[in-house]
Amino acid sequence: MFDIIANHLPGHKREMVLPLMCDETYSSCTSFLSLVSSAGLLSLIIGLCLRMAIFREMGAMYTFEVTIRDDHKLVTTGPYSVVRHPSYTAGAMIHVGFTIYELGEGTWWTNSGAMHTAWGKTGGIIWLVMLLHAFAVFGRA
Repeated sequence: MFDIIANHLPGHKREMVLPLMCDETYSSCTSFLSLVSSAGLLSLIIGLCLRMAIFREMGAMYTFEVTIRDDHKLVTTGPYSVVRHPSYTAGAMIHVGFTIYELGEGTWWTNSGAMHTAWGKTGGIIWLVMLLHAFAVFGRA
């Protein structure tokens, strides 16, 4: 995805950006959407749409902190009629979808070899810790 964006930059800017993301021959900057990456992207998009539906269903009752208001009412319609904590389900779909998308064949992350660099390994470890933390939070709900 990064290489697709970079290839649409004006010539002089593209020549500055591409070497930061690709190998010397730019052979690593040939992204394509594989079946695995497509499945991850689909999970990501469905999770994002579900989150928007949840925000809309909760209306003024939605907060980013667990709280009970004076005019509190239990929402049991929309996604809440199917799953007890649809926001956690959507969050899991987003996290897993993004991970599958980025690790699928054809993405910049896999083609560029970035995940084999020190920065790439550090980023991968940070993402893994964030993913495990998210599932620990989802598991407590």
